[in-house]
Amino acid sequence: AVRRNADQEKQLIVQAMQYLRQGDFTQQRVEPTTFRQELLNTTRRMSDMLRQGAVKFPDKFQFGFEAYADRLAKEEYTPLLKKQLLVTEEIVRLCVANRFFELASIRRTEVEDVQAGATAHSPETEPLISTGGKIEYVNLPANYLYATMPFEIKVTCDTEALRSFLNSLCQSNKFVFIPRVMLIENEKK
Repeated sequence: AVRRNADQEKQLIVQAMQYLRQGDFTQQRVEPTTFRQELLNTTRRMSDMLRQGAVKFPDKFQFGFEAYADRLAKEEYTPLLKKQLLVTEEIVRLCVANRFFELASIRRTEVEDVQAGATAHSPETEPLISTGGKIEYVNLPANYLYATMPFEIKVTCDTEALRSFLNSLCQSNKFVFIPRVMLIENEKK
């Protein structure tokens, strides 16, 4: 009976892994000019979403992609940048859906031109792992289940909108969001 339960458990794990891998999130390399056009179209779409939802945001907001306002991305980084762009768009959609008052900033992990002393990113080492508060790129098997991709957002909202936003993040059917750190500042100081 124990052997049968172990076999059933193993089969359930295999089925769960297959199910989780269905949502293939791989992105293909694109020419830098093609990525720039995708970035412009997506930032325009996100800006329109925020305007329609009456969510304030900075003028000429680049949604964390400021580095590409005046230069092209390197082609080898476009797959990860496209993933980050998709995640950013989902975060913006959830901010609007949960009636935030303002989206002040979005920061994402930089994948190009990392600071001195940091390990440079390469497409072969795409998964990001945070160890000791520092982001590192590590080699994982081709069939890895997930990679961390930290984002920081600064928003203004009421308590109910924040609660609803956090629930929406946790229930997203596109991505697995795990809110890690929240700093809350009350307007009434």
